[in-house]
Amino acid sequence: MKFQAFHYPASIARAFLLSLLLCLAALPQSPAHLLRAGAGVTLPPSGWKTYNFSTSPVFDFNYGLRPWRFLQLDAGVVVDRQRYQDCYKFGCSDAHRSLVFLRAGLRGVLPLLHHRLELSAGAGGAYLHDSVHGGLNEGLLQFYGGFSTAFDARRRYRLDLLTRHFRDPGRPTQQHNLLSAGFTWCPNCR
Repeated sequence: MKFQAFHYPASIARAFLLSLLLCLAALPQSPAHLLRAGAGVTLPPSGWKTYNFSTSPVFDFNYGLRPWRFLQLDAGVVVDRQRYQDCYKFGCSDAHRSLVFLRAGLRGVLPLLHHRLELSAGAGGAYLHDSVHGGLNEGLLQFYGGFSTAFDARRRYRLDLLTRHFRDPGRPTQQHNLLSAGFTWCPNCR
């Protein structure tokens, strides 16, 4: 019995090309593009960096690319207009600051009732930019979930409710919880 050597680079290249062709064959003719605008509220955050923050309004804008029915790539921005109180030895003062979360993530989508109702959950990363000099500028993890419901026959217009949780990796020094309701438009959804 003759032993044949395994030729590593050619086998890997063939397997990669075969998997690429199978993935391309599984793609629909055109992936769905989703645009979302929403507004909501920040629930009181926790952590020593955000101890003096309070409940505040949130606005978010999102772009979603759905190459498959059950998977969506997300990118967007969340703007949190935060009111907080600074206390020094001479007294306290109220101040305003804008927290901007630049975010990207991957979401799993579960369509129900012929795509009329969709449940989703995902995770990703975000960069937090603070308008105050020397503020909270750093990278964060994000976890989010929610549901959306279509209100037209072609399922192009949707209302949704999302909850997002941002936190820093490692020992938590800041955590932000957001709840928002939004409107989604999908020009080429099926």
